[in-house]
Amino acid sequence: MSRLLITTFQNPSRNLLEAQLFKKGALGSKLLTDDRTNELWPIPAELAKTATQSGIGQVGTGATDRLFAFFDLSVTQGAGWARVTQIKNDPFTAFLNSLYAQPIDCWMIGGHHHLTDAYRAMSWGTEYKTAGYYRPYVGLGLDQATNVLEWFSYRTNAKVPRDIALPAAMAGLKAVSLMMIMGCNGVPRLLGGVPQFADLATAWRSITKPALLLGWFGVHGLPLDNLKRSAAEPFWVKMEALKAKYGIADGGLAKLVDDHADDVIQAWGEACYEGFSGRAQSDLWFATVAGDDQRGAGAVRPDGAVFHADPAYAGVGNAFKKIKGLIVP
Repeated sequence: MSRLLITTFQNPSRNLLEAQLFKKGALGSKLLTDDRTNELWPIPAELAKTATQSGIGQVGTGATDRLFAFFDLSVTQGAGWARVTQIKNDPFTAFLNSLYAQPIDCWMIGGHHHLTDAYRAMSWGTEYKTAGYYRPYVGLGLDQATNVLEWFSYRTNAKVPRDIALPAAMAGLKAVSLMMIMGCNGVPRLLGGVPQFADLATAWRSITKPALLLGWFGVHGLPLDNLKRSAAEPFWVKMEALKAKYGIADGGLAKLVDDHADDVIQAWGEACYEGFSGRAQSDLWFATVAGDDQRGAGAVRPDGAVFHADPAYAGVGNAFKKIKGLIVP
């Protein structure tokens, strides 16, 4: 048995499709045999978003693509969060704990991704303001002092500020062998020879196996639903091929990552190249913005080695190259 957990703040009307495709591919490959969303579906009615109440959205049509839409807690200055955190007997905290109550082999987080004085690493959902400021109304992060996972509402902006620490979640996350960070800065980079955002990768590695991290370096928009471009789809096709090549049993994601991490890394690189090279959102493969400000797909191997998209790649050889002088503790 191996399990997928997706806790994402992607927008169901804009950029959630890639997370659904990630789930569909993961379960279709049979490298993951269970999914926490499916195990907990449907959400308790008192927590759910409906036409007349704000809350947690439920998106998708079946077991292969349904997700909990935590973005809906964040909109309207955290109105959904304000409602669900004030329900008698606190079913929301019980639900959050239930997400992590079983060992997780693959964890996908999505949304904005950065760090603050309060959190070593954090992922959140937001509304875009005309001034260009992304306000992290609701999200999840690792507390700077305790390194414990918390779900939070941002103190200066949300209607009902509250942090919900989940110490019981930490045991389940220690099984994570593959972590997909669908947001900015998930993979560190060098800018002017100086490491950037290695602390974020270090933080997530500290609470997982440590996991092989997949994502992007630099700042990006998430894959947009309307463009119908995907890295998740080809990635899991390639993972299924690796499963067959190495004779990995169903549910054997951890063994594939443990024994063939470099193959998994190159599969992610090839998938990002196929999905985004020379197309809209090409920075989700590789782009130079200005000077040495480069952005693109990347990965962190379980031993801390960092890999970035190789701009010279053209479909033959290795899509990713190892970055010298950049190791994540």
